[in-house]
Amino acid sequence: MKKITFISAFFFVCSSLGAQTVEGDTLSSARIVSYHNSTNKIGTRLISVESLTPLISPTGEAGISSFVKTLPGVSMGAESSTAYYVRGSNSGNNVQMLDGIRIYGPSHTLGFSSAWSMDIVSDIMFQNGGFSAEYGNASASFLSMKTKDPAGKISSKFDLSNFRVSGFCLGDILPGKVSFMVSAGYSPLFLLYNKLGKFSKEDDLKMSGSNVYDVFAKLVYAPGNRDKLKMSVLHTGDRYSLATNAQPSQKLSWSNTILNLTYNHNFSDAHTYCNILSFNHFDNNQFVKSAMSEGAGLGLSNIINEVRINSGGDIKVSEIFKVKYGLDLSYSNINPAAIRNTNHSGKGYNVLDNAL
Repeated sequence: MKKITFISAFFFVCSSLGAQTVEGDTLSSARIVSYHNSTNKIGTRLISVESLTPLISPTGEAGISSFVKTLPGVSMGAESSTAYYVRGSNSGNNVQMLDGIRIYGPSHTLGFSSAWSMDIVSDIMFQNGGFSAEYGNASASFLSMKTKDPAGKISSKFDLSNFRVSGFCLGDILPGKVSFMVSAGYSPLFLLYNKLGKFSKEDDLKMSGSNVYDVFAKLVYAPGNRDKLKMSVLHTGDRYSLATNAQPSQKLSWSNTILNLTYNHNFSDAHTYCNILSFNHFDNNQFVKSAMSEGAGLGLSNIINEVRINSGGDIKVSEIFKVKYGLDLSYSNINPAAIRNTNHSGKGYNVLDNAL
């Protein structure tokens, strides 16, 4: 199948208006000392990271999908899987974003754990209706997560379980100016399988290797009170080698790499502005070794490359009226179902042009 390229541009201006009720006061001596206004978006739920703590997960750390499954209208997939279904839709209709960038590979270990540590997340918003155009093609639900802006003294954390070994560190390099955050995780699934493999039957599926990991790093620079520059990188990867006595060996792998550069500026307390430049790469590969010829095999690859520029701001006109404006430009290069084969020497892959 030939490559598919998308170029899209959006310009949006929207506003929000809150309701206000005015009632007459029969007490002549009464005096109003304060006002309180609140607005709620339809189908929107704000989730605190602390609410994930009581949840139980077989992998040791409960991801955000574990909490989403407890909400009304959301059903779970397989037991302990990160897949969820909103109001009968397909799981592929759910869009997940981290700092405004879509995540194409949101899970590890074949869907049993999140592809990043929840230690890096500060704010979570789940929406199952009334989507804005800036959220892409979400048709079932939209899950937005924002990473922390590290500050304060340097602190660290280390977690160890049968499914995941992870470390987390954040703090100031230059107090008030430069700060950092780093998170890394690795799954010792292959080591655990080797210990338990002797209990499996002869014809059962064998795992000859696995490599499951994720790395996140963020650097924040604040040159002044009204400006902030943020640079972050996220890389997740899953690789598995599987085989049975009756079938040839297979290799499965997928990875997601995101580079994000964000600049925030506050013109005033009522007017904020944000610019985002990002690159998103996702690849999914499957390879089956030929049982007839040594060193030969057949592979299938799906590759997505996206470059996005987003610029917009928020203006608070009054306590009950706000205006949001912006421009979103994106370039997408998609190469679906590309067939690849190895040569007889086993050296890499050769692309078969127009194979499908």
